[in-house]
Amino acid sequence: MQYREKIRQAYLEAMEIQTWFPRKSLINAQPARLFEGRSQTTCISAIDANTKPETVTTSPVTISKQNTPVKRLSSHDILKNSYTPEPVVSITPEPTQPASNISPEGSANSKFRLAIIPLEPDSLVVAEIPYIGLSQFTHYHHRLLQDLSKTLMLPLPSDPQFVREFTWPLTKIATPRGLFGQMIQNDHQAADAVKAYLTNQFGLPRRKIILLLGQAAARFVFDIELPFDKLRGIHPQENNKQIIAISHGLNELMKIPGLKPEAWHDLQALRHVHDDK
Repeated sequence: MQYREKIRQAYLEAMEIQTWFPRKSLINAQPARLFEGRSQTTCISAIDANTKPETVTTSPVTISKQNTPVKRLSSHDILKNSYTPEPVVSITPEPTQPASNISPEGSANSKFRLAIIPLEPDSLVVAEIPYIGLSQFTHYHHRLLQDLSKTLMLPLPSDPQFVREFTWPLTKIATPRGLFGQMIQNDHQAADAVKAYLTNQFGLPRRKIILLLGQAAARFVFDIELPFDKLRGIHPQENNKQIIAISHGLNELMKIPGLKPEAWHDLQALRHVHDDK
């Protein structure tokens, strides 16, 4: 608990957030008034005085007996009434289905959307955004990313209108022939497609700092096998020529403010990258 509080205080200090305010007494303020209330015994006596005992009247209950003749059944009739024949169940063998040709890799198809924000001259941000909707990278996400970049001493992001989005799986609308809709779009192919898109459009290998925010960004850009908790943090690549930093997504940080100290703990080492250069 003390370790988490230490991380929280470091985050608040870096963001210049004041956690308390000095208490000042006003000049013409009156002294605090004492609470004047009745004692507990007075309240109890008042309640007892207002309550009156209730009288409960009971009336005798009369039970009428009716003498009805009971018909006696013979043992043959009893056995006849208790026996019910069971329905005949016909069992038909199920038709055998041919084995499927789909590989285990093709059974897992993820749906995700990534926002790609270049931080010139040599940094890149890949952030996970909600999958459903037209434009999910709002000005709230942009403002949060600006505060995060300023705290980590990174270049500020460009205007939101220049943000690119990558959506998976690829639909038939992506091409007139509909070839993408006929592909087996599993997670491994998704990772290859994301890396190819970032390499061709944004020059992924030449970027010195790559900031991955969210589980989908971490899995499909860095490592698809490891869990997200083990991916969080700083990962130097290629003899410290490229640094990959991973933490929570922008949407999660806005919904759960308690994750901001954890994100600060994951990414605070980026502040010293420019000093080392």
